[in-house]
Amino acid sequence: MCWETHRIIDMIDSREADQVTQWLRKRPQIQIVTRDGSLSYAKAIREALPLAIQINDRFHLIHNLTKAGKNYLLAKLPATIKITEDKCTQENHTTQQIPKTKPISDPSERKRENKEQTISMVKKEHFNGKSLSRIARETGLTRNTVRKYVRIEERYTHGSKGVDQGSILDRSEEKILLMRSAGKTGLAIL
Repeated sequence: MCWETHRIIDMIDSREADQVTQWLRKRPQIQIVTRDGSLSYAKAIREALPLAIQINDRFHLIHNLTKAGKNYLLAKLPATIKITEDKCTQENHTTQQIPKTKPISDPSERKRENKEQTISMVKKEHFNGKSLSRIARETGLTRNTVRKYVRIEERYTHGSKGVDQGSILDRSEEKILLMRSAGKTGLAIL
């Protein structure tokens, strides 16, 4: 895509480094290349246009920044959530605190533990007579989420837990293992 006109220049049918390199060599006037994180593209650009400047595209910059920020926050935030009522309902002001548990280093495990604690707290408050609407206001959850949490009978499990999503390397697994057994380094395999 041309950065000046925002129009697509051409589309390549392949992500293979050789084909991308051939396409780029036909266009030596290119000075800046915006790309995703593909190592094939990076290699092709280096080979065909060694003086071209490579930059990540806007989507992947934002995606990577968001992911890094999320991981940082998950690592730094405590596993305790403190919920207080807003100023409008301070006549029965109570502070609810989810009990502390042992520190969890895996962010997904911490997230699951926090969710289980939230579900437990929501069920307890509902059992003690609070309405779904009031619990929703106090916790910042939607009423539908509060209703769902109250109805959960067993321990919470995410719907995709245990589902194997596969990997982009699956189709190359045999080749990679063969190269590793032949003593190739990770860089050589790449």
